[in-house]
Amino acid sequence: MLDGKGNAWATGNNDAGQLCLGDMIDKLIPQRIPVKNIVDVAIGGQHTLLLDSDGTVYGCGSNKFGQLGLSEAVETSPNPVKVYLLQVPATSVSAGKDHSLIIAEDGNYVMGSNAYGQLCVDTQGENVYAPSAFD
Repeated sequence: MLDGKGNAWATGNNDAGQLCLGDMIDKLIPQRIPVKNIVDVAIGGQHTLLLDSDGTVYGCGSNKFGQLGLSEAVETSPNPVKVYLLQVPATSVSAGKDHSLIIAEDGNYVMGSNAYGQLCVDTQGENVYAPSAFD
């Protein structure tokens, strides 16, 4: 949930750290995510993307398929982590079950599972572990 002051709040299942609260404990009462000035939120199957007013994207939760864009080395992150490979500010974030899409000032970026072509690029069904530009 996003309030009118740029605060994001999370509650519910947190088995992969997808609530961005620094742990993997389920929450029954909404907790404020410790990233300020949030303007957009995208919630996937077990991951979350946060976009702040500066155009910085943060991700947390499962990265099993690369949906956080953190490389294959990181399987999960309960803390919000910056998505660094974007060269310019992002303007929008979107998430599916195991994939993510980012609209930035210089184009569109995709990451995560592409088993069914959900990234709209031909990767031969391979996962994309870092934000990759496409037109």
